Amino acid sequence: MRKLLVLVLLAMVACSQSQPAANTSSAPSAPSCRLPIYVDHADGTGPHGAFIDYPSGRMTVDPQGAGGRYYDRRFARWLPVDSHSVSPDQTHYAQGGATADGTPYLRIVDVASGAGRVYDLPHEMYSVIGGTDVFEYTDGAVYLGVYGEGFIAALWVLDLASGTTTYAGISGIGAIDGMTVWRSTRNLADPNAWSYVPGSPTNQIERLDLRDGSRQVWLYRPGHLVGVIGVDAAHSPIVGDIGSDRQTDELSILTSPTTQRSIYKGTLDTWIGYIAGVSEDSHGIWFGGDKGFYLFSDAHGVVKVSSQAGWPAGTCA
Repeated sequence: MRKLLVLVLLAMVACSQSQPAANTSSAPSAPSCRLPIYVDHADGTGPHGAFIDYPSGRMTVDPQGAGGRYYDRRFARWLPVDSHSVSPDQTHYAQGGATADGTPYLRIVDVASGAGRVYDLPHEMYSVIGGTDVFEYTDGAVYLGVYGEGFIAALWVLDLASGTTTYAGISGIGAIDGMTVWRSTRNLADPNAWSYVPGSPTNQIERLDLRDGSRQVWLYRPGHLVGVIGVDAAHSPIVGDIGSDRQTDELSILTSPTTQRSIYKGTLDTWIGYIAGVSEDSHGIWFGGDKGFYLFSDAHGVVKVSSQAGWPAGTCA
Protein backbone atom coordinates (compact mmCIF):
# COMPACT_ATOMS: atom_id res chain seq x y z
CA MET A 1 0.00 0.00 0.00
CA ARG A 2 2.83 2.35 0.71
CA LYS A 3 3.62 4.55 -2.27
CA LEU A 4 6.28 6.67 -0.66
CA LEU A 5 3.82 9.33 0.42
CA VAL A 6 6.25 12.19 0.77
CA LEU A 7 7.75 11.96 -2.71
CA VAL A 8 4.50 11.11 -4.41
CA LEU A 9 3.06 14.35 -3.11
CA LEU A 10 6.25 16.24 -3.85
CA ALA A 11 6.04 15.14 -7.45
CA MET A 12 2.37 16.03 -7.66
CA VAL A 13 3.43 19.58 -6.93
CA ALA A 14 6.13 19.36 -9.56
CA CYS A 15 3.69 17.97 -12.12
CA SER A 16 1.76 21.23 -12.02
CA GLN A 17 4.76 22.99 -13.55
CA SER A 18 5.49 23.22 -17.27
CA GLN A 19 9.18 22.82 -18.09
CA PRO A 20 11.40 21.66 -20.98
CA ALA A 21 11.92 17.92 -21.21
CA ALA A 22 14.88 16.43 -19.36
CA ASN A 23 17.41 14.43 -21.38
CA THR A 24 17.87 10.75 -20.59
CA SER A 25 19.80 8.24 -22.65
CA SER A 26 18.67 4.84 -23.89
CA ALA A 27 19.50 1.71 -21.94
CA PRO A 28 23.19 0.82 -22.47
CA SER A 29 24.46 -2.57 -23.52
CA ALA A 30 24.55 -4.67 -20.35
CA PRO A 31 24.03 -8.21 -19.09
CA SER A 32 20.36 -9.03 -19.61
CA CYS A 33 17.99 -9.60 -16.72
CA ARG A 34 14.29 -9.51 -15.86
CA LEU A 35 13.00 -6.86 -13.48
CA PRO A 36 9.82 -7.87 -11.65
CA ILE A 37 7.25 -5.08 -11.49
CA TYR A 38 3.59 -4.72 -10.74
CA VAL A 39 1.10 -2.69 -12.72
CA ASP A 40 -2.52 -1.68 -12.34
CA HIS A 41 -4.64 -4.38 -13.96
CA ALA A 42 -6.49 -3.19 -17.05
CA ASP A 43 -9.86 -4.39 -15.74
CA GLY A 44 -9.45 -2.49 -12.47
CA THR A 45 -9.28 -5.62 -10.31
CA GLY A 46 -6.03 -4.61 -8.63
CA PRO A 47 -2.27 -5.04 -9.11
CA HIS A 48 -0.78 -7.64 -11.42
CA GLY A 49 2.80 -8.93 -11.57
CA ALA A 50 4.88 -8.63 -14.72
CA PHE A 51 8.51 -8.54 -15.89
CA ILE A 52 10.50 -5.97 -17.83
CA ASP A 53 13.36 -7.42 -19.88
CA TYR A 54 16.54 -5.39 -19.58
CA PRO A 55 17.95 -3.81 -21.66
CA SER A 56 15.22 -4.20 -24.32
CA GLY A 57 12.48 -2.73 -22.06
CA ARG A 58 9.90 -5.25 -23.27
CA MET A 59 7.19 -6.06 -20.70
CA THR A 60 5.64 -9.49 -20.22
CA VAL A 61 2.61 -9.92 -17.97
CA ASP A 62 2.87 -13.04 -15.81
CA PRO A 63 -0.33 -15.15 -15.96
CA GLN A 64 0.40 -16.14 -12.35
CA GLY A 65 0.84 -12.54 -11.20
CA ALA A 66 -2.72 -11.60 -10.20
CA GLY A 67 -2.59 -9.54 -7.00
CA GLY A 68 1.20 -9.64 -6.95
CA ARG A 69 3.27 -6.79 -5.53
CA TYR A 70 6.57 -8.62 -4.92
CA TYR A 71 8.21 -11.51 -6.73
CA ASP A 72 9.74 -14.00 -4.31
CA ARG A 73 12.51 -15.60 -6.36
CA ARG A 74 13.24 -18.21 -3.71
CA PHE A 75 9.82 -19.76 -4.26
CA ALA A 76 9.12 -18.33 -7.74
CA ARG A 77 5.90 -16.90 -6.39
CA TRP A 78 4.13 -13.53 -6.39
CA LEU A 79 3.26 -12.11 -2.97
CA PRO A 80 0.44 -9.63 -2.22
CA VAL A 81 2.74 -7.20 -0.36
CA ASP A 82 5.66 -4.95 -1.28
CA SER A 83 9.33 -5.71 -0.64
CA HIS A 84 9.42 -4.01 2.79
CA SER A 85 6.91 -6.57 4.05
CA VAL A 86 9.02 -9.62 3.14
CA SER A 87 11.46 -11.28 5.55
CA PRO A 88 15.18 -11.07 4.68
CA ASP A 89 15.26 -14.77 3.71
CA GLN A 90 12.05 -14.45 1.64
CA THR A 91 10.34 -17.25 3.58
CA HIS A 92 7.64 -15.09 5.24
CA TYR A 93 5.72 -11.90 4.65
CA ALA A 94 3.74 -9.53 6.87
CA GLN A 95 0.29 -8.25 5.98
CA GLY A 96 -1.73 -5.81 8.04
CA GLY A 97 -5.47 -5.64 8.37
CA ALA A 98 -8.35 -4.86 10.68
CA THR A 99 -11.48 -6.65 11.86
CA ALA A 100 -14.98 -5.39 11.14
CA ASP A 101 -15.01 -3.55 14.46
CA GLY A 102 -11.74 -1.75 13.69
CA THR A 103 -9.31 -3.91 15.68
CA PRO A 104 -5.94 -3.91 13.85
CA TYR A 105 -3.83 -7.02 13.40
CA LEU A 106 -0.72 -8.23 11.59
CA ARG A 107 -0.57 -11.60 9.89
CA ILE A 108 2.79 -13.32 9.31
CA VAL A 109 2.46 -15.77 6.43
CA ASP A 110 4.74 -18.69 5.56
CA VAL A 111 5.34 -18.45 1.81
CA ALA A 112 5.81 -22.18 1.24
CA SER A 113 2.72 -23.41 3.07
CA GLY A 114 0.47 -20.35 3.19
CA ALA A 115 -0.01 -20.88 6.92
CA GLY A 116 -0.22 -17.72 8.99
CA ARG A 117 0.12 -16.45 12.53
CA VAL A 118 -1.98 -13.48 13.59
CA TYR A 119 -0.68 -10.85 16.02
CA ASP A 120 -3.20 -8.55 17.67
CA LEU A 121 -2.13 -4.92 17.58
CA PRO A 122 -3.02 -2.06 19.95
CA HIS A 123 -6.25 -0.22 19.11
CA GLU A 124 -4.21 2.99 18.71
CA MET A 125 -2.71 1.52 15.54
CA TYR A 126 -6.03 1.59 13.69
CA SER A 127 -6.27 4.36 11.09
CA VAL A 128 -9.31 4.99 8.90
CA ILE A 129 -7.13 7.11 6.62
CA GLY A 130 -4.65 4.53 5.43
CA GLY A 131 -4.28 1.79 8.00
CA THR A 132 -1.14 0.14 9.28
CA ASP A 133 1.82 -0.09 6.93
CA VAL A 134 4.92 -2.28 7.16
CA PHE A 135 8.11 -0.24 6.89
CA GLU A 136 10.62 -3.00 7.47
CA TYR A 137 10.65 -6.72 8.22
CA THR A 138 13.83 -7.73 10.02
CA ASP A 139 14.92 -11.09 11.40
CA GLY A 140 13.25 -10.49 14.74
CA ALA A 141 10.85 -7.58 14.40
CA VAL A 142 8.44 -5.77 12.11
CA TYR A 143 8.40 -1.96 11.99
CA LEU A 144 4.90 -0.60 11.45
CA GLY A 145 3.89 2.90 10.44
CA VAL A 146 0.47 4.39 11.14
CA TYR A 147 -0.79 6.95 8.64
CA GLY A 148 -1.99 10.43 9.43
CA GLU A 149 -3.18 12.89 6.78
CA GLY A 150 -0.42 12.85 4.19
CA PHE A 151 2.32 11.61 6.53
CA ILE A 152 3.35 8.80 8.88
CA ALA A 153 1.94 9.76 12.24
CA ALA A 154 3.76 7.18 14.37
CA LEU A 155 6.03 4.14 14.37
CA TRP A 156 5.45 0.90 16.26
CA VAL A 157 7.77 -2.09 16.61
CA LEU A 158 6.36 -5.62 16.84
CA ASP A 159 8.66 -8.21 18.45
CA LEU A 160 7.91 -11.46 16.64
CA ALA A 161 9.12 -13.73 19.45
CA SER A 162 7.08 -12.19 22.25
CA GLY A 163 4.26 -10.64 20.22
CA THR A 164 4.62 -7.36 22.10
CA THR A 165 4.46 -3.97 20.43
CA THR A 166 6.43 -0.88 21.38
CA TYR A 167 5.44 2.68 20.51
CA ALA A 168 8.36 4.65 19.09
CA GLY A 169 6.57 7.96 18.47
CA ILE A 170 8.57 8.80 15.35
CA SER A 171 6.94 10.71 12.48
CA GLY A 172 8.07 11.79 9.02
CA ILE A 173 9.61 8.39 8.21
CA GLY A 174 10.91 7.86 4.70
CA ALA A 175 12.86 4.62 5.13
CA ILE A 176 14.08 2.22 7.81
CA ASP A 177 17.40 0.46 7.27
CA GLY A 178 18.22 -1.98 10.07
CA MET A 179 18.34 0.10 13.25
CA THR A 180 18.49 3.38 11.34
CA VAL A 181 15.47 5.57 10.58
CA TRP A 182 15.69 8.17 7.82
CA ARG A 183 13.06 10.86 8.30
CA SER A 184 12.13 14.32 7.10
CA THR A 185 11.48 17.03 9.67
CA ARG A 186 11.07 20.78 9.93
CA ASN A 187 13.80 23.13 11.09
CA LEU A 188 11.96 25.99 12.77
CA ALA A 189 14.77 28.41 11.91
CA ASP A 190 13.47 28.45 8.34
CA PRO A 191 11.06 31.40 7.89
CA ASN A 192 9.94 30.22 4.44
CA ALA A 193 9.15 26.55 5.00
CA TRP A 194 6.40 25.30 2.69
CA SER A 195 4.40 22.14 2.19
CA TYR A 196 1.56 20.43 0.39
CA VAL A 197 -1.87 19.99 1.94
CA PRO A 198 -2.40 17.71 3.75
CA GLY A 199 1.08 17.46 5.19
CA SER A 200 3.67 19.45 7.03
CA PRO A 201 6.78 21.44 6.04
CA THR A 202 9.85 19.20 5.79
CA ASN A 203 13.05 21.08 5.07
CA GLN A 204 15.64 18.72 6.52
CA ILE A 205 16.64 15.04 6.61
CA GLU A 206 17.53 13.38 9.89
CA ARG A 207 19.28 10.12 10.67
CA LEU A 208 17.90 8.53 13.83
CA ASP A 209 19.61 5.57 15.54
CA LEU A 210 17.02 3.29 17.16
CA ARG A 211 19.64 1.73 19.44
CA ASP A 212 20.40 4.85 21.44
CA GLY A 213 17.92 7.45 20.14
CA SER A 214 20.66 9.73 18.80
CA ARG A 215 19.82 12.05 15.92
CA GLN A 216 21.89 13.80 13.30
CA VAL A 217 20.86 16.22 10.55
CA TRP A 218 22.21 15.09 7.18
CA LEU A 219 20.58 17.73 4.98
CA TYR A 220 19.01 21.14 5.60
CA ARG A 221 17.41 23.08 2.75
CA PRO A 222 15.66 26.30 3.87
CA GLY A 223 12.58 26.99 1.78
CA HIS A 224 12.68 23.54 0.17
CA LEU A 225 10.50 20.45 0.53
CA VAL A 226 12.56 17.28 1.03
CA GLY A 227 11.91 13.59 1.69
CA VAL A 228 13.64 10.20 1.72
CA ILE A 229 12.41 7.69 -0.87
CA GLY A 230 14.76 4.78 -0.19
CA VAL A 231 18.23 3.56 0.73
CA ASP A 232 20.96 2.34 -1.63
CA ALA A 233 23.29 -0.66 -1.26
CA ALA A 234 25.77 1.43 0.74
CA HIS A 235 22.99 2.29 3.24
CA SER A 236 22.91 5.90 2.06
CA PRO A 237 19.52 7.65 1.80
CA ILE A 238 18.08 8.59 -1.60
CA VAL A 239 16.46 12.02 -1.26
CA GLY A 240 13.99 14.04 -3.29
CA ASP A 241 14.14 17.83 -3.10
CA ILE A 242 11.82 20.48 -4.55
CA GLY A 243 13.42 23.91 -4.49
CA SER A 244 12.07 27.14 -3.12
CA ASP A 245 11.06 28.17 -6.67
CA ARG A 246 8.54 25.27 -6.62
CA GLN A 247 9.87 24.16 -10.03
CA THR A 248 13.37 22.75 -9.60
CA ASP A 249 13.45 19.10 -8.54
CA GLU A 250 16.49 17.06 -7.62
CA LEU A 251 17.19 13.46 -6.68
CA SER A 252 20.42 12.80 -4.83
CA ILE A 253 22.20 10.30 -2.60
CA LEU A 254 23.45 11.57 0.75
CA THR A 255 26.81 9.86 1.26
CA SER A 256 27.57 11.73 4.50
CA PRO A 257 26.14 14.60 6.56
CA THR A 258 28.15 17.00 4.40
CA THR A 259 28.26 15.27 1.00
CA GLN A 260 25.60 14.46 -1.57
CA ARG A 261 25.74 12.95 -5.06
CA SER A 262 23.20 14.23 -7.55
CA ILE A 263 21.24 11.68 -9.60
CA TYR A 264 18.99 14.05 -11.50
CA LYS A 265 18.07 17.71 -11.51
CA GLY A 266 15.28 19.25 -13.54
CA THR A 267 11.56 18.50 -13.32
CA LEU A 268 9.97 15.23 -12.29
CA ASP A 269 7.03 16.08 -14.54
CA THR A 270 9.15 15.47 -17.62
CA TRP A 271 11.03 12.52 -16.18
CA ILE A 272 9.25 9.91 -14.05
CA GLY A 273 6.31 12.11 -13.09
CA TYR A 274 5.99 10.69 -9.62
CA ILE A 275 8.24 8.09 -8.05
CA ALA A 276 6.23 5.03 -7.13
CA GLY A 277 9.13 3.00 -5.77
CA VAL A 278 12.83 2.18 -5.91
CA SER A 279 14.81 -1.05 -6.03
CA GLU A 280 18.57 -1.53 -5.89
CA ASP A 281 20.74 -4.35 -7.25
CA SER A 282 24.05 -4.94 -9.06
CA HIS A 283 22.82 -2.99 -12.09
CA GLY A 284 22.13 0.16 -10.06
CA ILE A 285 19.01 1.87 -8.68
CA TRP A 286 15.69 1.26 -10.43
CA PHE A 287 13.00 3.93 -10.30
CA GLY A 288 9.38 3.22 -11.19
CA GLY A 289 6.63 5.74 -11.74
CA ASP A 290 3.73 6.83 -13.88
CA LYS A 291 5.99 7.67 -16.83
CA GLY A 292 8.06 4.49 -16.89
CA PHE A 293 11.09 2.77 -15.43
CA TYR A 294 14.55 4.28 -15.17
CA LEU A 295 17.92 2.95 -14.06
CA PHE A 296 20.67 4.97 -12.39
CA SER A 297 24.24 3.72 -12.29
CA ASP A 298 27.60 5.39 -11.76
CA ALA A 299 28.75 4.23 -15.19
CA HIS A 300 25.80 5.49 -17.25
CA GLY A 301 23.88 7.97 -15.12
CA VAL A 302 20.09 7.91 -15.61
CA VAL A 303 18.76 5.83 -18.51
CA LYS A 304 15.18 5.14 -19.52
CA VAL A 305 14.43 1.43 -19.66
CA SER A 306 10.70 1.34 -20.38
CA SER A 307 7.69 3.64 -20.82
CA GLN A 308 5.53 1.20 -18.87
CA ALA A 309 4.08 2.77 -15.74
CA GLY A 310 4.36 0.65 -12.62
CA TRP A 311 6.11 -0.19 -9.36
CA PRO A 312 9.33 -2.20 -8.80
CA ALA A 313 8.57 -5.64 -7.31
CA GLY A 314 12.08 -6.90 -6.58
CA THR A 315 15.54 -6.97 -8.11
CA CYS A 316 16.62 -7.64 -11.69
CA ALA A 317 18.04 -11.12 -12.23
